[in-house]
Amino acid sequence: MNLSSSRKHFLLYLILSAFFLALLVWWIYYQVREGERITTQQEAVWEREIAVAHHWLEEHLTDCEAFRVWLAATYPDLELTELGVVAVRTEARGALRETAGRRVRMFASEGSVLILLLIAAVTYVYWTLRKEILLERRQSTFLSATSHELKTPLTSLRLYLDTLRDRKLSEEKQKEVFEIMGQDLTRLSNQIDELLQAQAVMGKRRVVLEEIELAKETEAALAQDRVYYERQGFELRMKLEAGLSALADSRQWQLVVKNLVENAVKYSGEARVVEVKLSHSSGRAKLEVTDFGIGIEHAELKRIFDSFYRIGNEDTRSTQGTGLGLFLVRAIVKSFKGTVMAASSGLGRGAIFTVELPLIKDAGNA
Repeated sequence: MNLSSSRKHFLLYLILSAFFLALLVWWIYYQVREGERITTQQEAVWEREIAVAHHWLEEHLTDCEAFRVWLAATYPDLELTELGVVAVRTEARGALRETAGRRVRMFASEGSVLILLLIAAVTYVYWTLRKEILLERRQSTFLSATSHELKTPLTSLRLYLDTLRDRKLSEEKQKEVFEIMGQDLTRLSNQIDELLQAQAVMGKRRVVLEEIELAKETEAALAQDRVYYERQGFELRMKLEAGLSALADSRQWQLVVKNLVENAVKYSGEARVVEVKLSHSSGRAKLEVTDFGIGIEHAELKRIFDSFYRIGNEDTRSTQGTGLGLFLVRAIVKSFKGTVMAASSGLGRGAIFTVELPLIKDAGNA
């Protein structure tokens, strides 16, 4: 079922719900009117019976006991009061009210349950449809961003290949061009690898974990990117504690590090400084990636790890990315039985991403 069909079905469901609600209101109104009609008719019957009883009483004034026997047998809803007046028994009026109100209460109670169920169903359908709409928008943004991300290095490679083919360049210039082309190929390879990893994560493929040395793999992850970032004017500060081992996958751990650092670089703003720190505490390894850039609003902190999600402000929309980086980070870290969280003091105050993994051996006892 496509999204347009879902919206039509949702609209049809709302129309049917409104129809059943109107039908319920009409039946309750009808039962109230019917109760009033029954009450009016019974009151009229009682008035005629009282008139007949009074006539009999006037003819037999000396025999009240005989009148009471006759009244109970003929008109059981009436009684002779202590004042000598024929009136409707209290129990009879109560029974009349009960009869008149029973169907109203039945329709009101059962109808209320039905309405609550309808409201719950409409809310659920609305919530589901809203998720579909948001997912459709994110997927559309993802496809657009992915196309751009893949096209940019390809365009650059084509441009430099044409340059090498059509022009005679000095050895120094050729070296510079080849280096840029190598960076574009690395960038293209990383993006394809990210997409493949996303497919593996969404397909819930089993990951084989092995013991890895986190500082070594973290440094390897940033070996190539560090030079690229520094040439772009970024300062990458690294403080890695050696000897920390955890059960993980080396390739996927490197992807976690790359994605966190790339995210920090994107949103570092004018500060252009990113800190990467690896330490341990209480039997757990802790990787902290800190930037001093645009920061994150509190409401966004829990959503930034969703697939295809990108922070909804103008600074973020101007940056490149597919919206899969942090989603992959969370999924991979979770497969390592670890945790990841983001923290920020607000817009313009930077952000810190913290990954924690259980250590195979506490570094304090190594």
